[in-house]
Amino acid sequence: MAAPQYGTPLPSPTPRKSKAPWIILGGILTVLVLGVGACAIFVLAATDAVNEEIQDNEASVVSPGDTGATGADPGGFEGAGSCDAPVAVGTEVALGNGWRVKVVSADLGPDANDKVAAANEFNDPPEAGMRFVIIKLSASYDGRDDTATESPFMGTTYSLFGSASVERSESDSFATAPEPVLDSSAELAAGGVAVGNVVIQVGADETNLVMRMTPGFSFDSTEAWLALG
Repeated sequence: MAAPQYGTPLPSPTPRKSKAPWIILGGILTVLVLGVGACAIFVLAATDAVNEEIQDNEASVVSPGDTGATGADPGGFEGAGSCDAPVAVGTEVALGNGWRVKVVSADLGPDANDKVAAANEFNDPPEAGMRFVIIKLSASYDGRDDTATESPFMGTTYSLFGSASVERSESDSFATAPEPVLDSSAELAAGGVAVGNVVIQVGADETNLVMRMTPGFSFDSTEAWLALG
């Protein structure tokens, strides 16, 4: 019997590479591109919102007929005085964010230290070379579309400047003011008013003290400058 004849063996087929990894990689890149684009759009929108708020929210004098403490027009700096020409004591200023504020009175005398010491037994004396001043503030809330109630702490921020050209704030000493104390945490609805004293530590020989009032927790650059005496 003749031996079986076998043909030339066929070559093994070359395995085809899977496209799945490239499809997955393409999907990941697409997601990343879309994510970066979304972030860019968000940043641009936020920037526009901040710029709009800064441009739209300006302080203005509410009380009619008042002029700055130096006789200057209180409209000289965004409608609410300047560091060199603050609006007079008792002049009410609108911050443009639903809040109106004014300095009712200010105790800048040498006996302010004793009054602060008597207000609370745990009050520490002022630091060496410093003294306390007591300021009575009024903060009125007119309301806003985005919130029905708000506290003075959230709506207003204040500090002092004087001849030392250094910003002074309540956080420099944490002393309790004499009664009535301004309740900065009180939630006010439209028409609500908070009135009370705050204590700030300043230089012992510091003069020409003025209060800078700004909208609280805001990107807004609005500033109102209020005289203390």
